Amino acid sequence: MVKKTLIQFFAAIALLTLFFFFAYLSRTPVEENIQKRTHQEASDFIVSNTDDERIAPNEEIYGFAIGNFHKAYYASNFLEVDQIHDIIAGENVILRRTGSGDVVMIHSETGEVFIPVKTVWSSWVTLYPDTLIYENE
Repeated sequence: MVKKTLIQFFAAIALLTLFFFFAYLSRTPVEENIQKRTHQEASDFIVSNTDDERIAPNEEIYGFAIGNFHKAYYASNFLEVDQIHDIIAGENVILRRTGSGDVVMIHSETGEVFIPVKTVWSSWVTLYPDTLIYENE
């Protein structure tokens, strides 16, 4: 009984292997092209707004979208300091660089944590044209 079950199991694996091998061989060039395109960087497909000159288009930023409020911070700000105190939509927040180098925003009173989007300015401003920009004081 056990021997018959093992034979059936290995026969099923062999059939599945053959099926997937022939399915792979029968792929068309169009399918291969689609597969290659899906592995490209997402930034290759993002339309960017290069008309907004408040920040250089390829400048890396951390962007926060909280409700209808949008604010950007230069990524380079966090090379100089580990944290920034700011007011967003009337609320006190602390932006802090973590031990792994990521940046998080912490609401000073509630402790709620927000994770930013790290991107380039031209991509961010395309989605959020009304974004405020943090300026070092």
